Amino acid sequence: MSEAAVLIRCERCRALFELPDDVVTDGVAVQCGRCLLVFKAKRSGEVAPLLVTAPPLEALEPMAEPDAASGKPAPGGRELPAVDMPGDRRPASRTPAPRATSPYAKPHKPVVKAEPEDDYEAMLARKKRNTRVFLLFVGLLVLAGGGYLAATQLKLHKANVDAKKLAEALALVKKDDDLSLEKAVSLYAEVSKAAPDADDVDGDRAYALFLLGGAAKADAEDEGRRITLLQNAMIKLQQEKKDGWEKAFAAAKLELADLDARRQPLLDRSKRLLDEGLQTAREAFDRDNDDDGANRALGFYYSLTGDQDKADASLGRLSGDAATDPRTSYARVAADLTEPSSQEKQVRADEGLSALASSASDFLRAQVDLGRLSEEKGETARARERFQLVLKQNPAHARAKRLEAALPK
Repeated sequence: MSEAAVLIRCERCRALFELPDDVVTDGVAVQCGRCLLVFKAKRSGEVAPLLVTAPPLEALEPMAEPDAASGKPAPGGRELPAVDMPGDRRPASRTPAPRATSPYAKPHKPVVKAEPEDDYEAMLARKKRNTRVFLLFVGLLVLAGGGYLAATQLKLHKANVDAKKLAEALALVKKDDDLSLEKAVSLYAEVSKAAPDADDVDGDRAYALFLLGGAAKADAEDEGRRITLLQNAMIKLQQEKKDGWEKAFAAAKLELADLDARRQPLLDRSKRLLDEGLQTAREAFDRDNDDDGANRALGFYYSLTGDQDKADASLGRLSGDAATDPRTSYARVAADLTEPSSQEKQVRADEGLSALASSASDFLRAQVDLGRLSEEKGETARARERFQLVLKQNPAHARAKRLEAALPK
């Protein structure tokens, strides 16, 4: 190790230290033993560090701490001469404190600095790499933005398609013939599959199923009334036993078998459709108790099955447009159309259906049921008028055709 030493002054507390010359290399970091400041020692002559060449360590006498009372060095020590150093603005005659060389100065771990880039080719390669990364990032942003816009447009397109399908399904429900209702059920199922949580869709599908099941049930009831009338006629033939009664009885028996054969499939169809609709409506209601479509469908089902209290509870949950919808109005009237029939129920049904037919003439189920009511009351002309009105708006209404054809001439 070199005999030479250097003096270093702390930049914060101005304490003066001496270090071996070979330790203080250009740019080395040192730590003040008094205030613990870490600063760099440089030989460049800059202000920050303050370096002074000193005699070898062996040539220096140990420094003593100054006397606390007088501020002068204790006996046996010596005071360093005042030295004007670069950057020191104080006069040379003013001695900075403390003047003693501290034994606590120690080299600090050197700070590693990045070297300048000397390789031009490497610098170009780095720039190209950074450019590619940047372009890749921008490309990913563009793709993400484009994907989001495409998804949004697709969502809007689906929403438009769904709205169109729902409007088409509702129009088919109003047309009321079996083929239209079955197509409406399919459309509602498609919309529900694309949007399982969409409001009202499953409830409206259940309602269309109930219209189909209700029509089959009504037709089965009509066949049942004909069977009852025919059975009464056969009993009368047996009782009176007029000339030719046996031949008439045999013909009536064949007709009775035919009516019964037609009635049973209608009952089976009605049960299947009503059960399917009930399951669909309950699932929709379980997902959302406030779903208007589900509540309307359940109210309609309970009306068809004669449970008036439950029907009123379900339909009572509706409000706003849902409460005044023609389908809701029909669901309220449906309870008065079920068996057993009575004059009071016929009057209520006639009033409700007449009001509905007046306010929503395109809801053809109301017109059909008005024709059936007129037939039951023996008002053949009025019944025929209603059925013809239905066929005028929907020539494909097979049920209206059949009911009209069955009217007495």
